[in-house]
Amino acid sequence: MADFGAPLPIPEIPNAILGAQTITFNAASMSAAMMFQVPRSGILKKVLVRTGTVTVADDLLIRLETVDPSTGFPTGNLYAANATASVALVDTDDNSFFWIPINGSSGISVTKGDIVAMRINNDYVNGNMVVVYAIGNVILNDFPYCATYASGAWTKQKFVPALTLEYDTGIIAAIGCYPCCYPASAQGFSASTNPNTRGNRIKLPFRARALGFWITVDVDGDCSAILFDSDGVTALETVALSPTIRASTAYGVRFVQFSTPRILEKDTFYRFVLKATTATQITMYAIEVADDGALSGLSPFPLGVNDHATTCNGTPNTELSWTQTTTRQFELGLMIDQIDIGGGGGPIVGSSIVRRA
Repeated sequence: MADFGAPLPIPEIPNAILGAQTITFNAASMSAAMMFQVPRSGILKKVLVRTGTVTVADDLLIRLETVDPSTGFPTGNLYAANATASVALVDTDDNSFFWIPINGSSGISVTKGDIVAMRINNDYVNGNMVVVYAIGNVILNDFPYCATYASGAWTKQKFVPALTLEYDTGIIAAIGCYPCCYPASAQGFSASTNPNTRGNRIKLPFRARALGFWITVDVDGDCSAILFDSDGVTALETVALSPTIRASTAYGVRFVQFSTPRILEKDTFYRFVLKATTATQITMYAIEVADDGALSGLSPFPLGVNDHATTCNGTPNTELSWTQTTTRQFELGLMIDQIDIGGGGGPIVGSSIVRRA
């Protein structure tokens, strides 16, 4: 097996729980735009948009525009004929996802490498609604980047665009962007909560050796970090976590080291979970995504749908003791120091997103 020398986190480690950057559409002639580079040539069919609080709804208008090379702002000219989309919102569309077709059901042809602006406008009547356009608590981008338009002027924002693209071949993210998602929400639980064991079910496309895993957590009570084998029953590692041996009483990234490095077989699911063991609550953090029919909303994330939430109450007796949620992913990942480079396998990640703040 090839040795990295130092452990490699898969996925990348965040420095804070994910947040959201939003625009409040409450006047005419307001816009938010995401400037990005087309990641793949083909037929772009849909884009994903997420709302915040919708007090009074207006329609949302989406335009894919060219970018002015002299200013870096959208030009107002369409990138391709009919590169537009719209969605009619209602007042109850709070915190909702919308897969919005471009050019009806036909989509548009896009060319890899082109620099494009995805512009979100409100068709203002009397609306007051929040729309997410970027991800907070990650690195500040130089490119891709965002911009907002209000009071007759554009202003650049060094935020990571919240951008998910659906081609006729599947869902992907643009390089340097973060997939559109519901930011990390707190999942508090104790030994008496059902379920009292939560984490991710992960499958790697290569054989690897794990030294442990990392997790964003607030360990206010005693708990156990457990690695379950592929049968969902056998605990390969159980590590006790103390609420006193930590830097503060707030959340943070916690590293769990195994007593023995563990070989993870290719194309095999393992579970990396925390189990609350007292009445004092611990808190984990999970992102939420939106599928589009049979297409997984986790596709543009590292490892794609092969890294999703799993929960169990009590001690698992069979694989069926576990419940999987394939539209949720806890902020948790592996610490890998060796991979088998002789066996081939698929891509390591589904996109090139960056999580570190």
